[in-house]
Amino acid sequence: MAVKSAKLGSSRSLQKENFILADLQGSPNVLGYYGDDVSIEKGRQFYNLFLEYASLGSIGDRVRRCSRVGLPKVEVKGFTKGILKGLKHVHKSNYVHCDLKLDNVLLVQTSDGVVPKLEDFGLAKGVGKKKQQGSLRGTPLYMALESIHYAEYEPK
Repeated sequence: MAVKSAKLGSSRSLQKENFILADLQGSPNVLGYYGDDVSIEKGRQFYNLFLEYASLGSIGDRVRRCSRVGLPKVEVKGFTKGILKGLKHVHKSNYVHCDLKLDNVLLVQTSDGVVPKLEDFGLAKGVGKKKQQGSLRGTPLYMALESIHYAEYEPK
């Protein structure tokens, strides 16, 4: 199990991720979620999110380790298929991830092999929910141009 923690006063994004992950359970390509809790450490309150542990790290980690030779095509094909299955589940559940990048896809070893799992839903939004005027969500280097230019996150 892995634990994501933040001081309670600055845990809004983590609490939002908790709500969204609870909705998204049921897909083998979305990181497992086990609940949340508030703890007190040295007199300070912390919000904790309990998640599936991904011992293999992220696809970003894997790409950096293989930077000279690249990933084998069979791995790329499997990872792509898993990411698309995860996104299909996210979209069917009426969410948009808003920060999909190699470092937000974790790798978990299962009896069926290495499975890519989407994670980090702190910037995700519900489809049809109003956005804050002028707000951008995501990592600029990975954002679609239309998101940067028009702050769009949904299909028209």
